[in-house]
Amino acid sequence: MVYFIGDNIDRNDSLDILREKLLENSRLLLSLFKERIDLGRSIGQVKRSMELDVRDRKQELQVLRKLDVHDSMEERFLNIIFELTIMSELSSEAADRDVPGKGARTLQEMLADLICLPGDRILTNEGIDLPFIQQAVSKGAHIVHEDCDTFDIRILISERSGNDSIQISNMCSNDTAIVPGRQDKPRVIKLEVSE
Repeated sequence: MVYFIGDNIDRNDSLDILREKLLENSRLLLSLFKERIDLGRSIGQVKRSMELDVRDRKQELQVLRKLDVHDSMEERFLNIIFELTIMSELSSEAADRDVPGKGARTLQEMLADLICLPGDRILTNEGIDLPFIQQAVSKGAHIVHEDCDTFDIRILISERSGNDSIQISNMCSNDTAIVPGRQDKPRVIKLEVSE
């Protein structure tokens, strides 16, 4: 393709304009994010006063339906937003507790670091104290308290006298569900823990 001398200047100008628009979009997103965090904290206080669970999958599904989400990237983004909102709901409660010092990484944390991606859904009935869950959330995965027979990856953690035994399996006929970065939709990871 042949470009004339003036073409390059126009492209740079349009790139600068697009970057300015992207910067303005980022400002708006940040403003909305701060507002969402404040709303999440308020919702967390109300839920605590009503003794309700912080996680409400029915409400999340209702939001997905109302927003008519069918695109996998949009679903991943909303899973991250849901988890950040839940973290803000818990933040005022967590501020009242002492946080123990961070020691050596556990096998569970390393596994979550290797497998979990932003927007993945972790199906479990475990509490948030589990090292796998804490690391998965820090990577942007979304914890959902429900059970389901359809999942991409199944992780079974057996905790016995301080030693973890971990089994990983998947429902797919190939390994694409386990390998991060090779899927076109948010993955569903089923987490089970036995003692």
